[in-house]
Amino acid sequence: HSSYLSGQAVFYILKAYDYEKRFKGLTHDDWLSFVERILVRFENEKNSDGEYPYIFSEKTGAGIEYDSFGGTWCMAALAYYSHLTSDKTHLESLRKSEKHYYEAYIRHMECYGTPLDTFKAIDSEGILAYIKAVRFIHALTGDNIYLEHMKDAMDYEFSFKFCYNSPVKLPPLAKVGWSSCGGSVTSVANPHVHPMSSNIIDELLYCAENTRDDYIRDRMLDTVGWSCQTYNSFDGEYDFGKKGWMSERFVI
Repeated sequence: HSSYLSGQAVFYILKAYDYEKRFKGLTHDDWLSFVERILVRFENEKNSDGEYPYIFSEKTGAGIEYDSFGGTWCMAALAYYSHLTSDKTHLESLRKSEKHYYEAYIRHMECYGTPLDTFKAIDSEGILAYIKAVRFIHALTGDNIYLEHMKDAMDYEFSFKFCYNSPVKLPPLAKVGWSSCGGSVTSVANPHVHPMSSNIIDELLYCAENTRDDYIRDRMLDTVGWSCQTYNSFDGEYDFGKKGWMSERFVI
């Protein structure tokens, strides 16, 4: 099992818990208990650098392979759990892991080893988990070093976006004022323009509000524009699909 998928699954269980509690007034303590057991296992399999495994053993859950950025989803899940529960038991462990990922990957602008299909090529997808993690670590600590690290991570993500909106002359995109700079190229291995950066609109807003950085706010609006255009507002708007269907990607 990859840490990318395992950590992401736990993160979204927590998001479901968060939304159910905030918007429906429902508290699922059993979901938290389930997540907590998994997070403890994640923590036990970190190496001495504070890095989570790239691959967990299917049979025992032991860490098999490291040297990858994909484990940042495990870090994001733990940071989210700590934020939701106000439990700072693992805060120092989170700090150590964050420092390692920043020094080993972010600082060099070389984040590799996230989704398995890129086979450890440098990609833009793993950075989304790191951005989420440092957002919650900053909320827990108030330490502005995490805002600085978040901005560095966002600069990395922005490097996978187009610098300006390319004028598209062919239909159907020619008809909508296409926000081409709002999507992100997925990796150096498979060049698709993808809406996955829509995943961090909340974090872009959080960073913009806490740093008063107008550039980050502008790139957030690009991403919102892209997000509003990558689904059909009527059947067949992009020559396929039903109303409400969202395209995973637009291929270069």
